Amino acid sequence: MWHKICLLSELDPLMGRYAEIGDRQIAVFKLEDGTLYAIDNLCPHQTGPLCRGDVQNGKVLCPWHGWEFELATGQCTHIPNTKVEVFETKIEDDHIFVKMI
Repeated sequence: MWHKICLLSELDPLMGRYAEIGDRQIAVFKLEDGTLYAIDNLCPHQTGPLCRGDVQNGKVLCPWHGWEFELATGQCTHIPNTKVEVFETKIEDDHIFVKMI
């Protein structure tokens, strides 16, 4: 099911946006080239808010302890077998939607 998050024009490049879908916390990001990503907001280390992390080179850095995650895959860059869930995104009429199953 697709869930409306916000207007595309409300999302600043390289700044995360927090959203709740049911009981899930989601972080949505727009890169400088316009690519959108949606991932779990909670870092698996100690549930730091990834939506507040610094974004560089397609990765987000957890603001609490520096764990880094690839936005495209959710993979932690320095700990094998550790990742956050990634969600499909789309844009319709300037609105960003995230798909949750």
